[in-house]
Amino acid sequence: MAAIRRGGPAHLGVALLAGLVLSLLALAGAGGVSEAEEGGGPPPGKPVFSFLLADPENARSFREEFGLDRRRMERVLEAARREKAALGRLYAASERVVAAAGEVPVVEIRERIARSGYNARVRAVTEETRARILGLLPPGSVERLDGWVERRWELESRPENTYQLTATGVTCRVYATWYRGYTRYEVALPHKKLKFDGGYRVRISHQGHRAWAPVKEVGPWNTRDNYWQSRRYRDMWDDLPRCVPEAQAAYFNNYNGGRDQFGRVVLNPAGVDLTLAVAGRMGIKNKLKNRGIIRVYVYYPWVRR
Repeated sequence: MAAIRRGGPAHLGVALLAGLVLSLLALAGAGGVSEAEEGGGPPPGKPVFSFLLADPENARSFREEFGLDRRRMERVLEAARREKAALGRLYAASERVVAAAGEVPVVEIRERIARSGYNARVRAVTEETRARILGLLPPGSVERLDGWVERRWELESRPENTYQLTATGVTCRVYATWYRGYTRYEVALPHKKLKFDGGYRVRISHQGHRAWAPVKEVGPWNTRDNYWQSRRYRDMWDDLPRCVPEAQAAYFNNYNGGRDQFGRVVLNPAGVDLTLAVAGRMGIKNKLKNRGIIRVYVYYPWVRR
């Protein structure tokens, strides 16, 4: 999902008032940190169809489950694409809120996101998509639809070995989305240090295709999530395993109430953003653009522990 360039890093406030606001927000359920929940399907209101049905294997499974003809299945896929487009617009608007906030404390950014109605609008979009898809299925398909979603969700979110550590760096397996960069050839990672210090490069790999690219932007979702580090050196979310981005845990396991550091409902589990030029160098431009999200391996050569 495309990132919006941020004019400056957001950071946690240290003032007493900021701490008080944060406590009140946590008590109100506005995004306190919690352990990832295990098992079960996605919570109500979670965007699932634009993610699940982007995978051709999931789309085939869906069509077979409900015995849909080609025309009706295309209408289901169109509903998923409409959800993706609507959520993309909401995300872009929320990124402008974050970027405009600049150096203010994160608690204030969370308040601005709340006032924008982002989370309520996300829920409305997902509920509309579910209703539209149910209307295309045979009568009495509510339980079957929920069962299909839960089964595919569990397959996508099952635990696996997500990283390899060597003497020359660490490799993580994460989800990648694409964005329009501020240079043609770049990637974004969710920690502001990489952008503002400069000089960082990563190697992206997918099914035998690979390319090196510079880190020029911050995102997706968070700005202090150096998930490639061990828990000891992780800036935030140090109760998560290495190479599990906070957005991934929030999306699949409802970690942190399913939200990012700014209080936004996380719409996908991405841990890296690529420009299409990077994807093109790898020979996967059409695949990434059409699906919107794929799994890749990212090698971080600066990590030594």
